Amino acid sequence: MSEPLIVVLAVAGFLIVFPLFWMAITWLVSTVGGWSVLAEQYPASEPLTGETFSWRSVRLGFFGSYSNCMRVTISGRGLYLQPLFVYRFGHRPVFIPWEAVAAMHINLFGIFSAADLSISGKDGAAPIKLKLYGRALVEAIEKHGVKG
Repeated sequence: MSEPLIVVLAVAGFLIVFPLFWMAITWLVSTVGGWSVLAEQYPASEPLTGETFSWRSVRLGFFGSYSNCMRVTISGRGLYLQPLFVYRFGHRPVFIPWEAVAAMHINLFGIFSAADLSISGKDGAAPIKLKLYGRALVEAIEKHGVKG
């Protein structure tokens, strides 16, 4: 086999295998991290209008770590969460109404500010722990009157 053909096959193989590998990883993070459960219980029917924060970090349970890849929209109705484009496979958008927030704890410590939310599980499911990071995001949550 000639060297140029090997290079072409290697590049073509990479262009096919890498996206499939990436899709498998994002699906696995969704399943193991708990996003799929959250999306099943709180599916978003349409994007929410409100204050939007991109490139935010969110932690979902123990394994669901989304560092600087989440878009969060906050309004008087609730929270809309959606990962940025390259992380969306296996991650349907989520809408959590404020009524579903069973408890919330706010920590305002400069760049380490966070909001810890306990989301009520539907149909007897266990509560879901969600942590959102960033001072502006946490202040927007406070502005909409959700306190715990």
